[in-house]
Amino acid sequence: MAEQKETPQGRYHKAHTVNVNIRLMKNTEQGIIQKLNSVPNKAGYIKALIRADIGKHPINTASLMRWPCFYVPPHSFISASSALVYFRLKS
Repeated sequence: MAEQKETPQGRYHKAHTVNVNIRLMKNTEQGIIQKLNSVPNKAGYIKALIRADIGKHPINTASLMRWPCFYVPPHSFISASSALVYFRLKS
């Protein structure tokens, strides 16, 4: 197979962005799925919720350094309540 040439856009994304994915269960998280489908900008909606939460509960980065359990290795699965949440950090 021929190797693809890296584009300027690809280099930019690799250097400046992180990709986070979430897997939702159709039978147990239908409300979340319906809400996300009802908003025109899913990423903007999720970012606004996170920013509001950070405003209420500022992140203490010093405490994150003491607790290695906050680290999510790339391509790992985490069980959160009834959901299976999948995070993939694009490197």
